[in-house]
Amino acid sequence: SHLLASSFPTGESDGYSDFSDSVGTEGPAKDILLVQQLRVELIDKDQKLNAATRQHELDMEEQRTLRDDQAYERQMERQHYEQTLQNIQDEYEGLQTKLVMEVESLRAKQHEIESQVPRLKQELAISKQQLQQLSLSDVGYRELVKTPEDQLSLRDFVRVRVYEEVRECREAVSYTHLRAHETPEHLVCRLLLEKKKKIIYY
Repeated sequence: SHLLASSFPTGESDGYSDFSDSVGTEGPAKDILLVQQLRVELIDKDQKLNAATRQHELDMEEQRTLRDDQAYERQMERQHYEQTLQNIQDEYEGLQTKLVMEVESLRAKQHEIESQVPRLKQELAISKQQLQQLSLSDVGYRELVKTPEDQLSLRDFVRVRVYEEVRECREAVSYTHLRAHETPEHLVCRLLLEKKKKIIYY
């Protein structure tokens, strides 16, 4: 019994100071009671340890969940930014393609206009030449107007009317009487029609 008593710690702080005395004085009944007390204390400590372990596991699980949520949010934000960037790039490429097409269209129109310039210049030169051929001096006009219209040739009739049209334009104060969009061909046709109407009228 003394050897058993010496194997347990002594002192007031650990709650076993009376163990050696009880073993020597009380007998086996006291030993059984002490063992039961120790068993209860061990069970209580084991329960506390299990509770602390479970709490620790819950805390760790909560931290893992929090980290997973944060990682998921970062992933979603990254995907959103990547999608936004892709949309911007697609829009930029679309605008760039449209710009290239518009530039090519403008170049084609410019080339078409430039290709028409020689023809337009040639038509302008022909129109000027036709107008010069229809030009009439004041003396020539006075001589032609003396001739009856039914005796005038078509060329002389047109020359007289062109001279009168030009004279009216020169004498007009404003340009409201000008036929801005009338080409020489249209002028000749109009004059011929007027001559035809006068012949029919008379």
